[in-house]
Amino acid sequence: MRMNFAWVVAAVVGIAVGNIVKRITGKYMNLGGRGRIWQTKADFERTVGSKVRYINGLLYGLIVAVHGSNLESGFYCLMASALLILAFTDWNSYLIPPEINLFLFCLGLVHLVLDWGEWPSYLLGAAGVGIPLWIVFEISKGRSLGGGDVKLMAAVGLLLGFWRGTFTFLIACMAAAFIQSLCLSAGRKEKIIALGPYLAVGTLFMALWGEVCLSYFRKMMRWAFCVKFFTL
Repeated sequence: MRMNFAWVVAAVVGIAVGNIVKRITGKYMNLGGRGRIWQTKADFERTVGSKVRYINGLLYGLIVAVHGSNLESGFYCLMASALLILAFTDWNSYLIPPEINLFLFCLGLVHLVLDWGEWPSYLLGAAGVGIPLWIVFEISKGRSLGGGDVKLMAAVGLLLGFWRGTFTFLIACMAAAFIQSLCLSAGRKEKIIALGPYLAVGTLFMALWGEVCLSYFRKMMRWAFCVKFFTL
């Protein structure tokens, strides 16, 4: 009963915070003069702006329902709000606001300090996820993924750790490939893919159910190793 009450309170708080999220997101419409869906804040608020606060409330309630009412959930709620802004902005303008990446990175640093016992995992996450993607960015000269995507994944690695950060990127790539295949089958071809929304979804998924996902992955790897060993 207490848990039910906690997630309801979290959802209400999320809706209230969602008003701030809506205003910030509206300011980023047409970022860099590249708005393809909404060109102005008014366009955004007239169509989906009013729904943003309810989405934010839903995310807050879901996070508390899964993780309980604790400090970790508080970090994830703030992360969810930032990812919501990022997803709408990147979807509209193919650009990730640097302020959002900076906020997520600072959030990761605070989380690192408060959970100091796990610092190797978080630092390895920032470097182990961010550096390989930065190398891909440099080699492809930004054609494979954007600089904002690289910075976002470094921040996510710092927040979630190496394995959850790595799986975030894999989930995002698989989701993007699936959605784009549906678009192609429907006769729609996107010249540029906004990866930010998929990275946001992958990050939230791994924040909520990352440990369960990794547990199944370890079991599958042990099973695959045993099968390989006995068939040698």
